[in-house]
Amino acid sequence: MKIIHLNSVYGVGSTGRILEAIHSELLNLGHDSSVITGRSNPRFNKDINKDSVINLYSLSNLLNHALYGVMLDKHGLYSNNNTYKIIKIIQDKQPDIIHLHNVHGFYLNYKLLFEYLNKTSFKVVWTLHDCWSYTGYCSYYDYNVCNKWKDGCSNCHYKNVYPYRILSNSENNYTLKKQLFVDNNNLSIITPSNWLKMQVKQSFLKDKDIKVIHNGIDLSNFYKDQINEDLIKQYSLNDKKVLLSVANVFTKQK
Repeated sequence: MKIIHLNSVYGVGSTGRILEAIHSELLNLGHDSSVITGRSNPRFNKDINKDSVINLYSLSNLLNHALYGVMLDKHGLYSNNNTYKIIKIIQDKQPDIIHLHNVHGFYLNYKLLFEYLNKTSFKVVWTLHDCWSYTGYCSYYDYNVCNKWKDGCSNCHYKNVYPYRILSNSENNYTLKKQLFVDNNNLSIITPSNWLKMQVKQSFLKDKDIKVIHNGIDLSNFYKDQINEDLIKQYSLNDKKVLLSVANVFTKQK
């Protein structure tokens, strides 16, 4: 099987490490797997053919996209040259599956990409790592206690977190995303949690095929071992349930 993956990063951060694990396993299984990335230079933590990771990163592109994206609240609507390169790669490789991860991140123009994909018969699988794909601006709306995304974002004053902005273009962003993403008849959605699936089911993507595939962990590194009596005593954990939360960077939104 021939697969092309798109993500802002590779081998770094949560989504970059998840993608690296998927890509490495597909190569080990004998599939023709390629990755396109563009927000930063990839980091190779596994022994793979580095030519299978196509790096479109340039500092000038990142700064230009970030500058205009933040000023005008048009994140994901620049990086035209990168996007034309991505389209050319897709045309040349003719993949069986196009696996999208984060299409935000200042490295491609999602409008140009989906205008192209919507005219093709390529199978598109989109793994959502946040909520950006169906809102007019934000990636985490529950932090702002906002439900406007269910019917249509407008008059949004939420701006002091990623992807950041000065002006507000949320209503137009929402309308554009809805038009482009709903129009793709070959699009399937993957969420890493049941919670996110239920959120997507309330969005304009609700009629898409949505499946839950939980993020895996390396059980050779993470497993239940002997009880640490010293830790239990130190934090008075006897007869208490312990919830372990893990994030690459803990922010107030998370």
